[in-house]
Amino acid sequence: MTFQDHYLETKNNFVESKCLYTNFEYIAETQENIFIKLKTETFLTFPKDQIDNELKNYLKDLCSRYQIEYIEENWVWK
Repeated sequence: MTFQDHYLETKNNFVESKCLYTNFEYIAETQENIFIKLKTETFLTFPKDQIDNELKNYLKDLCSRYQIEYIEENWVWK
């Protein structure tokens, strides 16, 4: 997974995917995970125990730059 200037890129041996930040609907942080909801009604899920504070701060900055809602810990499923 790589955060580029205008998109998130993920790759493995079989697939490569690019998701524009403008396609992020919101980023939600729970006690155990960070979820990125895409406008296509899908989610990217990141376990918080695998995320450092630098990445978390980057995501918050990304939200500010792209006017994406960042929802912290008290977020619940609707």
